[in-house]
Amino acid sequence: MRKVFKQAILPLALGLLLVGCGTAENTGQGANTNNDDVSFENVPERFADGEGAKIKVIRKIGGDDHTAQFLAGAQEEGTALGFEVETFTANGSAESFHDAIAQAVNGDYDGVIISHGDDPATIEGVQELVDSGKSVVAFDSDGGLLDIEGVTLTSQDDEELATLR
Repeated sequence: MRKVFKQAILPLALGLLLVGCGTAENTGQGANTNNDDVSFENVPERFADGEGAKIKVIRKIGGDDHTAQFLAGAQEEGTALGFEVETFTANGSAESFHDAIAQAVNGDYDGVIISHGDDPATIEGVQELVDSGKSVVAFDSDGGLLDIEGVTLTSQDDEELATLR
């Protein structure tokens, strides 16, 4: 069951990264919101049949255009896939961030996307999410998350990206 969620949540999370990294010219404004053009090829049957999932997106940083794009993209992509998506930004508050993770542990979510959980407390919180049966995908978060079985961690090297032409 967790593998099925991971197969759906990872593409959603990666899509969010691309949407969140967009510019004003390609933020999806005016995008086709008609689900007739959504492809369900290579999507687990559960989702192709219209049975969605409930996803919580928790982002530590916030208050900027990038975060607004990231969270709006989560809503748009999730809705297009038939998911129910709730978003939360802690606006840089570690306490609010970890409170949101703790609430997600007891919430009725199928999966959680964590963004910028860069401290050891994130590892503990994510372990609790996994122990409660939730799938977790994390972006730009503490590398210790790789030690938790089943967690997918993606990241980017901002310094390296700055050197690209």
